[in-house]
Amino acid sequence: MEPYYNFAYNFTDSEALAASLAWVFMIVTAGLILVVGYFICKLIASLIGSGIDKVPFIKKVNEDDVPGEETVGHGIGQVLFYLLFLFVIAIALSVVGLSSVIQPVEQMWGEILTYLPNIIAAVVILGLGLLLATVVRKLTESVLEAVGADSFFHTTKPADKAGTATTSTTAKAPLSSAIGWIVFTLIAIPVILASVEALAIESITTPVSVMLGAILAAIPRIFIALVILAISYLIARFVAGLIERVLPQFGFDDYFAKLGLIESKEESGLTATKAVSAVTMVAIMLFGAVEATRVLDFQVLSDFVAIVIEQGGQILFGTLIIAFGFFFANIVGRVLDATGSGISDNLALVVKVAIMVLSVILGVSRMGLDPKDGIFILNIAEYLVMAFAVAVGVGGAIAFGLGGREWAGRKLEEWSAKAPSMKKPAATTSAAKPATTRSSSTATKKKTPSSTGKTTTGRGGTKKTD
Repeated sequence: MEPYYNFAYNFTDSEALAASLAWVFMIVTAGLILVVGYFICKLIASLIGSGIDKVPFIKKVNEDDVPGEETVGHGIGQVLFYLLFLFVIAIALSVVGLSSVIQPVEQMWGEILTYLPNIIAAVVILGLGLLLATVVRKLTESVLEAVGADSFFHTTKPADKAGTATTSTTAKAPLSSAIGWIVFTLIAIPVILASVEALAIESITTPVSVMLGAILAAIPRIFIALVILAISYLIARFVAGLIERVLPQFGFDDYFAKLGLIESKEESGLTATKAVSAVTMVAIMLFGAVEATRVLDFQVLSDFVAIVIEQGGQILFGTLIIAFGFFFANIVGRVLDATGSGISDNLALVVKVAIMVLSVILGVSRMGLDPKDGIFILNIAEYLVMAFAVAVGVGGAIAFGLGGREWAGRKLEEWSAKAPSMKKPAATTSAAKPATTRSSSTATKKKTPSSTGKTTTGRGGTKKTD
């Protein structure tokens, strides 16, 4: 019975009871800290998240998001809640006496508290800078609306049945709003750069500062490039309009319509003048794009545009060669067709096709599309000429052999009659023919009642007796 008595005695010892009560008190205290800290962290995170969502810039971002998704402030609030609740857990564990477990957490919070002044400074700089950018943006929009800048995007619709024309404005992105947001961005970029530098975190500030610095350095070049493109566009529009007004006055469209290259179709807008103005406008814009890319210092893009211009010029020149070849072939074909004979019609077709093929070969070679620097085109031309010669020879032989037999026979008779060795038999034959004629005439006289003589015919010829 003594062990049980000793156990009861040890259990009721005052020190053991005090230790047990102390553990219970610490556990209850830790639990209360966790519960109260949970609600406090939730409240702080909710207040901060709601405040962030009320910032104009963040509010604009939330409106552009898909409905039902979490807002920017809610996400930041959740991150802040877990950070604060981690601090509450560390306090609860320290109350229990498990300091070794919470040592990494304490180190983390020590670093956070060290950077807390920097974080507060960055937040203040960012908030004040965005506020200033918002004020300037709204001021810019108000000034532009007052001077009527949005009227540039007004479009007048056709009159309705009542005879009134309606004016529509692009309300989605007017000019004043677009310029206002551009001003806001130009102010926000250096503000963000200053707030990031205020953090004094080398691993974050260095890359972000380099990126934002490059953007700030590129903004003047981008602006100059846009000005160059805008001026190029205005010049291109002016030159294209001038061409469309001047060339038709000289009969440019009628001339090409007579040649049969481009028909004059005013309804569809497909005219020679339209084609020339479009090519001119594209060429001017390409030259402006080259200069803009050089200002932006985009060497790859600049080289690409330069190659496009060079290759486009070669293709245009080759197309002109082909067009002139087809035009010349049509003229030659019309001249040969004017004779009206069948042989000339066939010859006209052959010559026309030959000129067209030659112009295509020369045009493609000038375009630079030959993979072997002209050798491939020359080989094709040689093969086409050989094939054409063989086809003409074989076709002529077949036509002469099958369809020209009678003509060939007549020609052979004529050539035989004109040959020197055949002149004597030809003379004898010609001499015999008059004798036969005289004999026939004598016989006719014999049968005529008015004849008084008697005619006999023998070996010596024809004799007449009275």
